[in-house]
Amino acid sequence: MMSFDDFWTIYEEAFPPDERRDIEAQLKIMEREEYYLKTFYGENGLVGFITYWDLGKILFIEHLAIEKSQRGGGYGGKMMKELMESFKEYYFLLEVEPPTDEISKKRIKFYEKLGFQLNAFDYLQPSYGNGKDPVEMKLMSYPKLIGLGEEKEVVEKIYLGVYQIS
Repeated sequence: MMSFDDFWTIYEEAFPPDERRDIEAQLKIMEREEYYLKTFYGENGLVGFITYWDLGKILFIEHLAIEKSQRGGGYGGKMMKELMESFKEYYFLLEVEPPTDEISKKRIKFYEKLGFQLNAFDYLQPSYGNGKDPVEMKLMSYPKLIGLGEEKEVVEKIYLGVYQIS
C-alpha cells in the first residue's frame, strides 16, 4: 500500500515548483474520477509513479517520476509500456520541456523510443496555482502527431480536463 508521503517525496523532488501542484491542490485533484495515480514497486518499496487523466479516448500523462536512486534502471520504460498496453485504444498526450538542453533532449528521446512523436507547435502549460508561472512546453503524442488544425481542440481538451480552465 502506497503512503501519500512516499509519493509526495518523489513528486516534489522530480518536478520544479512551476510544474507541479502544491499539496492541497494535489489532494483535491486526487478526488476527481478522471484522475489516476498508478504506483510501481520494487524490492525496497515505491520505485515511481505515473499520474494521468482519462479524457475520453485521450490519455493525458501528467507526471512520470522515478525515485532518484532507482533512475536509469529501466523502470520508466516498463511503467510506460504497461500503461500503454492497458489503454491500447487510446491516443496518448504528454508535456515535455522544449529540447534546449541535454536533460530535455534525453527526456524526448526516452518518449520517442516508446513511439511518441514531438509536435512542432508551441504549447503553454497553464499555471499550477497562485505564485506559479505558466511554462513553455511541447506536446508529445502517440501513436501519431496531432493532426493539422486539431491543435486548438486538443489543447482546449487538456486545459479544460486537467487544468480546469477554458
